[in-house]
Amino acid sequence: IDPSLVDVNVHPAKREIRFRDEARIRKFVVQSLLRRNRELSGKTEMECPTIEFEKDPSSERMVPSIDPQALEMYGLDQSPKTSPSSSLELVRSMESNDHRAKDAAVAKDLATRKTVGGRGDGEAQWRFLDRPYGDLAIFSTPQGIVGMQTRAAYERVRFEQLEDALEKKASSNSQSLLLSESLELDGIDRENLEAGLDDLRDLGFALEEFGRNFFRLEGCPSWMDKEHAGKFLKDFLEVAREEGGGIRTEAFAKEALVRLSSAPNSTPQGFSDDEVIRLAQQLLSCRNPYTCPKGKPTYFEIPFRDFETRFKRKL
Repeated sequence: IDPSLVDVNVHPAKREIRFRDEARIRKFVVQSLLRRNRELSGKTEMECPTIEFEKDPSSERMVPSIDPQALEMYGLDQSPKTSPSSSLELVRSMESNDHRAKDAAVAKDLATRKTVGGRGDGEAQWRFLDRPYGDLAIFSTPQGIVGMQTRAAYERVRFEQLEDALEKKASSNSQSLLLSESLELDGIDRENLEAGLDDLRDLGFALEEFGRNFFRLEGCPSWMDKEHAGKFLKDFLEVAREEGGGIRTEAFAKEALVRLSSAPNSTPQGFSDDEVIRLAQQLLSCRNPYTCPKGKPTYFEIPFRDFETRFKRKL
């Protein structure tokens, strides 16, 4: 199962986990148990139809013959020109078509399902309710109430956007700064910047040499806030200096982003309701939506049964 579909942080002692799509997991378990019970039960009496056999030309073995109606059901041609050379191949073809149809149906279901929406959006799994205090955003779900820390969610989304850019999974488009920013460097920082300049440009940074030990920052990646671009580069060079030589762009860039997110005012202040909904949607699309880059939780869910325990009655 995809790890992103399982939340292991719902219980402080790790005694419980939560699946994002509990209904599908429950259906799978119930169907598996019922099928196994039927297999083990000796009381079930089933009428077995008469099976006709035919000789498989490829293996020279007797195999069950294929029902012509089954061929029509799966869209297979029964003519000698296009039909497989053996019954076993026909069975494999039908099973393959069946699996492809099921996979396509699941993919379509996931693509059309809306994960996050507003208060009145009945189709959304998470419905935004309010931002009662600071960076806290409240959502309702079919299982309970979710509290999301918007700052932590923003850090996780930006961190994975950086990872995608480093792995060339996403196009590293650049955005121009309203006013270019000058970087005055000493000899060590200049050497480190020149060593990683090509990689930084691939990430979307627009850097031009502007005199001895001076560089001009004219653009940054489209996913980065413009006011943070200069601070990110300074943190990047600080990490490189601490490591004492040898540019490892990926490791240094990740550490620089973590330091940037730890600084005061590193995230936008005053998210609008629409921005919170969009941020939650981006968070749930992350590979690890459960923690920020520093390992702290991005959200947690309080199940309705916990409210019933507190109230000592059904809701």
